[in-house]
This record gives sequence, structure tokens and C-alpha cells, in this order.
Amino acid sequence: MNLNLGCGADGIDGWINIDKSWDARLSKYPFIHRFFQNIGIGFTDEMRDVPNLMTHDLSEDLPFDDESVEYIYTSHAIEHLGRDDAEDLIAESYRVLEQGGRIRIVTPDLEKYISEYLGDIELDGSEKYTSSADIFVNRTMMGKENIDMVAQRVRKSIFQPENNHYWLYDFKSIENMLEKEGFEEIERCKYQEGNVPDIEKLDNRPQTSIHVEARK
Repeated sequence: MNLNLGCGADGIDGWINIDKSWDARLSKYPFIHRFFQNIGIGFTDEMRDVPNLMTHDLSEDLPFDDESVEYIYTSHAIEHLGRDDAEDLIAESYRVLEQGGRIRIVTPDLEKYISEYLGDIELDGSEKYTSSADIFVNRTMMGKENIDMVAQRVRKSIFQPENNHYWLYDFKSIENMLEKEGFEEIERCKYQEGNVPDIEKLDNRPQTSIHVEARK
């Protein structure tokens, strides 16, 4: 059994794809899902097509038996948890993984963001801001912006109250959390390279991510 934690609309076959968003919850009810799309809430068609979708809050214990999982993949999810909840998720991952099982964590790379801030930030033409400080805060999603559109306010306050990033990591901080729970062979991997299956389908954010794998 393989788990894709915090899958969003990127779930794939062969994995139990887990997400807690309202997009995921309402995807099981197509009429309601389309209604919110039509009034501008912004849910995605892709979420309705995610296979083996399970709704679960990653700040709670994983609903799986001890040593029942072979691989765990999580991409751009732990930064949406508080620091303690992220540690608890790694502890839970260790519990459910079988001996020799592997976890792959993909998350925004704080070191890269800081390097950009201290150096010359490359603008891609889509930036709302022009100062290095504003771009840094905006790209790391650690700030809060005013929302003018009513539909966007509803979406943010009800359906996406925790969409901002709560904590960011570099390799050393992830390594420390993994070591604390007993993981071994902790290594920083390249994009779409590693020991987790289907990595060419799962990895899809090369520009700003750090990729870390470890073995139980």
C-alpha cells in the first residue's frame, strides 16, 4: 500500500490519495462541486478525477495499521501544517511504514527563497510586486493579502482557511525531524529521481522544491 499525503488534484493510480480540502470533500458530490465552481469559488475539475481519493486531515493520526504501508509521498503539504503537526505527521509516517519502507517529502525550499532574496530575484513577468522583500514574502506564502471579491472571500474564509504556509524548511531541518523519529538513509534527491515508485508522475514542482527521501 502506498500513500500520497496532501495530494490535491495530483493523485495517481496505484496510490491512496489523501487530501482534506473542501475541493476533495465535495468532489464526491458532482452537482454541489459544479455549483460552487459556477459561482466563482474555484474548485477544480481535476479533483473529481483523482483515483482512490480519501479525505483526511493530516494533523490527525493516519488511519492505517502499524507497518502496513510500503511508500509514502507528500508534496507541498507539510508547510501547510504547524511545526508540531508536521513532526507528528512524520512520526505517524514512521509508525505506518513497514520496515524498509520509504518516505519522500517535497516542500518549498527555504534556502532557495533566501538565496533569491539575498541575490538578484529573477522576475518571470507574473510578479505583483517589485521589491525583493515583498516578492520573498509573496513567493513563500507567509503573508496575508486583502481580498476584494466576495466569492474569493468566501473561498478563503470557509474553504481555504489554511492555504497559507505555516512553516518552511531547508534540508537540515527536514533531516532533523526524520532522524528524531528514527529514519535512516536520509538524502536530498533531484527532481524525479529517487527510490519511490512513480516519481516521474508524482514530482511536478521542480523550480522551488526540495526533495528528501528516507528509509525506515
